[in-house]
Amino acid sequence: MDSKQNDLGFLLNVKSLIPWMKYFTFLGLVLFMVAYVVFNRDIRVISKEVKKSKDEHTMLKAKLFDLQEQTDGSSAPPSAIEAPSTGESAEEGKSDEPDTGDKV
Repeated sequence: MDSKQNDLGFLLNVKSLIPWMKYFTFLGLVLFMVAYVVFNRDIRVISKEVKKSKDEHTMLKAKLFDLQEQTDGSSAPPSAIEAPSTGESAEEGKSDEPDTGDKV
């Protein structure tokens, strides 16, 4: 532009393109606004998903803590607490000494 600023034909040609520049500028602003709205919507959706995941994580930690509190009285691992499907392995998990539930 600087090299042709004294060329009258070039300047008249650029002047005839000004309405097109206005339309494309308006189109660019509309596209920018759409992108901004979509970006903000995505941020809100992601924030909700993160909050939901954190809530689920907290709930699972609480369940795990409760399970650990229940099994603190017994020396058996959590997998041995569930009743096995066969009668033979159920006898193996039992000890001869009674469980008093006192853990020091």
